[in-house]
Amino acid sequence: MVIKKIINFLKRPEVKLIIILFLITRIVLSFIGISSRIILDSYNVNIHNFEYSDNILLSIWGVWDTGYYLDIVENGYSTELGDSEMTINQGNMVSDLLIIVLALLQGFLIVFWTNGLHLIV
Repeated sequence: MVIKKIINFLKRPEVKLIIILFLITRIVLSFIGISSRIILDSYNVNIHNFEYSDNILLSIWGVWDTGYYLDIVENGYSTELGDSEMTINQGNMVSDLLIIVLALLQGFLIVFWTNGLHLIV
């Protein structure tokens, strides 16, 4: 019964459109990411390139925050500056607290927007 409802939901034209648009944007963004990494890599001579994977499809998206998250997984939260190549003298505590605060703010704004308070603004 549940599978039938899911299949019927996926057959709706607006859902098909959303899925198609999502897939097209992922393909276009992957192409842009890979081509820009290949083209601009020769210009980044003096800049440290953050590469956490040998797979280029994963490497193009893991540029800045990946080091923080990998450091948290390996070492936990810390106020001390990192000494590994992934973090290069950066701490991970502040960035994650900022992400939490921004997520709460976003949730707060979404709740107010969906409850009709956008009509007042």
